[in-house]
Amino acid sequence: MEESNQSLPDFQDRTVVFYLRAAGYDHAPALDSPTFESQGGRLFIVGKQTKVGSGHWAEGQQFSIAWDEVQMYVVFGSPADYKELRSSRRNTGETGLFGLRRR
Repeated sequence: MEESNQSLPDFQDRTVVFYLRAAGYDHAPALDSPTFESQGGRLFIVGKQTKVGSGHWAEGQQFSIAWDEVQMYVVFGSPADYKELRSSRRNTGETGLFGLRRR
């Protein structure tokens, strides 16, 4: 089923964390200003992984995520908002952005 651009969310100037069906809650990519793009007849979300200073190999790399594989997503007002929450979660020792775990 093809979605019109009018029914898709606008993530411009936002950081968005995507939780995927096949991945656990600890493995949710955060993309800055992701956009929608059709690739091979399928709708994808395309954007660069948010840089948080962890030195992870994926920081700043472009990701393409199939829209139909997204289970849920969380929108942050800015990369700074995301980084602040992520940092506060790491300091408590809790796993995942919101302490969510797949059961």
